[in-house]
Amino acid sequence: MDRVLDERGYQEDYFHHVLARSSEPAAYRQLTSRIACAFKVSLTVAEIRLKALKFERLPDLRIPKPDPWACYYGEPKKKRMTKEERQWEKAERSWEKARERELSRKYE
Repeated sequence: MDRVLDERGYQEDYFHHVLARSSEPAAYRQLTSRIACAFKVSLTVAEIRLKALKFERLPDLRIPKPDPWACYYGEPKKKRMTKEERQWEKAERSWEKARERELSRKYE
């Protein structure tokens, strides 16, 4: 399978499409469909084989479009914290303060 990816340039095409800011999911679907056609297997089998080969997918590099409804709807309300969550947050803050004091004493 590695040989087919290299010889036919499927992997290079995938990288080229993603780096050209095309849709990464679409480029990955195209790669799996090409592999499925080359080996005459289903798309699922082609995906499983790519995962078995530890094929690393690239992050989606497209620039996200702004939300057209953002000006009409504000930010969602924050969820109220439970008593336990408030206690944990208080403990974490005290640990951070103690750590900062310890570091300041150490480097003085």
